Amino acid sequence: MSKTPRGVTLDQLSTFLLVAKTGTFTQTAKKLNVNQSTVSRTLQKLETFLGVRLFEREGNNLILSSAGLKIQAKAQAIADSVDSLIAEAREFQGCKTHGLRFASSVSFSRAISPFLVNALIGSIPDIATFSGNTPEVIGMLQKGFVDIAVATTSMAGFSEFTSRVLYREKYLLILPREVEHVISSKQELVEYASDHPCIQFHRQTQDWLHTSRVLRQLGVNNWTISLSTIESIIQLVEREKYWSLMPAVNIWGANRDLSKVTYKFLFGQQGYRTLYLLYREEYFRPIADEIASVVKIALEQELIPKFSKINLTLGTAVEWEGDSS
Repeated sequence: MSKTPRGVTLDQLSTFLLVAKTGTFTQTAKKLNVNQSTVSRTLQKLETFLGVRLFEREGNNLILSSAGLKIQAKAQAIADSVDSLIAEAREFQGCKTHGLRFASSVSFSRAISPFLVNALIGSIPDIATFSGNTPEVIGMLQKGFVDIAVATTSMAGFSEFTSRVLYREKYLLILPREVEHVISSKQELVEYASDHPCIQFHRQTQDWLHTSRVLRQLGVNNWTISLSTIESIIQLVEREKYWSLMPAVNIWGANRDLSKVTYKFLFGQQGYRTLYLLYREEYFRPIADEIASVVKIALEQELIPKFSKINLTLGTAVEWEGDSS
C-alpha cells in the first residue's frame, strides 16, 4: 500500500486550485484573507515537494503548466472527497438538530454572543463558541471546524458558502472628553493628531487595515500605536494623550466605563464595517435565520438603547441591513 505523502497538505491543494481558478496571486490572497507572500510560499512548497512547476506566467496572469493540468483534476477530486467526508461526518453527528459550532470576532463575541447563546440554548442543547480575528474565523469555517460564523469579510467568491449581511457599523473617533468641543472639523482633527498618536488594533487584524484606510482618507499620516485589546485602547485615550478609531460594536465590547471618553462621527470621511453571517451547508439555514433574528433583537432592544444613554453618537452608529425573516 502506498504511503500518503506528508509533505502535501489540504491548504496547499486548496491554494493551488484557487490560483488555477483566479489566475493571480492577488485575487487568491484576497479570497483567502491572507497576503500574497503567503500564497506564493504555499504554492512554492507544493511545487518543491512534487518536483514540478505547476504554473507558467502569461503576461500578468498565471496559467497551468502541462504538469499543473494533470495534477488539477486529482487535486480537485481530493478536495471534493474531503468536503463529502465532512458532510457525512456532520450528518452522523446529528448537526442538523443537536449541535452548533459557532465562531465570531472577539468584539461580536463579547457584545452579542451572550444574547445569542441564551436565546439558542433551549432549542440547541450543544453549542460551542469560538472567537478570533477575521482570518482566523474564516479559516475555522473553511476547514470545517465550525458550522456558522460571523465575520467582517464576505465569502461571496466561494460558491459553496452562503454570505448574508447582518449589520453595518460606523467607525467612530474616540477622543478624551476634554477635547469634545475642541475638535469639530477634519482640519482640527489633523492638527490634534500631529502631536497625539492614534491607537489602532495590531496589524494581524482586519480592523488595522480598515482604520489605516480611514486615516489615509482623513489625511492623518503621523505615527500610530498598535495594541491588542479594546480595554487598553480606551484606557489610554482616557489619559488624554491619545485617540483612536473603532467600529461601534468593538467599543461596546469593552469592559470599561464608556462615559469617560467621547465619540464623534468622522468628518466627511465616514468609514464602515459590515458584518456577515456565513455558512456552508444549506441545512444550517434555519439556524442562520434564528441567529439573524436574535442579533437584530439584541441590537435594537438591548445594546442600542443602552449605549444611546451613554452617548447618542455611540447609540446611532449601527445600521441593521440583514434579512431576519
